[in-house]
Parts: sequence; structure tokens; C-alpha cells
Amino acid sequence: MKKILSVCLLIAGYFNSSAQETKISITGSIERPLGSFSSTHTLGVQAAVNFVRSSDTSKHHIFQFTFKAGGGYFFGRTVAPADYPYTYPGYTIIYTGAGIRFEPVNRLNGSLTTGPGISFYNKTTRFDWVSNLTLAYDVSEKVSIGPRIQMIKEFGADALWTAGLQVTFHL
Repeated sequence: MKKILSVCLLIAGYFNSSAQETKISITGSIERPLGSFSSTHTLGVQAAVNFVRSSDTSKHHIFQFTFKAGGGYFFGRTVAPADYPYTYPGYTIIYTGAGIRFEPVNRLNGSLTTGPGISFYNKTTRFDWVSNLTLAYDVSEKVSIGPRIQMIKEFGADALWTAGLQVTFHL
């Protein structure tokens, strides 16, 4: 836990240095669980805050460093095996991650982030590793929209996969 806290503080210090500009955005998404995760959960909603660091705003940078912190909730599915309805508990995830943002051309960008997370399911808490791959098209100067894929890897269990549609508001 101390190592995770130390890394988060180092990243926060990097984003607070005055030599570079930090762009902040807020993302909301609707997620659809994939694979075995879809047999126990229906839809999910997620929100995240994204920080992108640029060293020189007058130039177009194809690759930039990014940091993300967010969370989500997935609604449990109701099933009726043997004529007894059962609703799976909701699944909550809180995560942080750092990675690369790439912008090959203006108005089109993507990011790949990975980092630690913590999940809450059926009154248990687990540490996870969360990876996000996103693409976005800027529909205006302040709003972008695009698909995303997320992998949540709980230690000792199969990975949980989700796909969704995100809307990002640039502050």
C-alpha cells in the first residue's frame, strides 16, 4: 500500500510542476460487460478524471503522458435457475492508472492506461489491476466521444472485460 501511495504522490508532483501545462477532462461512460462477466451483470456506468501533460502547447505532440482516476458500478443480473429468482450483487471498482495518450491527427486521439484498483463485490474487497484502451473523436473543442475497452484483473481470478461508449468533457 505504501508503494502505491508513493507512486501516486510522485505522479501528482509531476502534474503539479509549473514547467508544463496539464489538461484536465472528465469522462462518463456506459459499459457492457463481456464474456463470463456478462452472465452475472448487465450494464455499468463509469466516471473518470483525466490529466494530460504537455511540455509545449504551441506544438502538436503525437505522444503525451496521461494519468486517470475513476470508478464504476455494474448492475447485477437477475436469473431464475430452478424457479427461484436470484439477483447478483452489484460490482464496484475504483482505480487509478497512468499511460500514454496518442494523437496521430487533430481531433482524433486514444489512450492506453494501466494501474491499481480496488473492487467491492458481495461484501468482499479485492485488489485489482485495471487497463483501459480508449479512442475519441473531438466533436467540438470541449467534447469528444468514442469507444473504450476495459480489463479488470482480480488476483487469482479470470479477467473481467467491458466495452463501452464514453463522452469526455474537456475543462
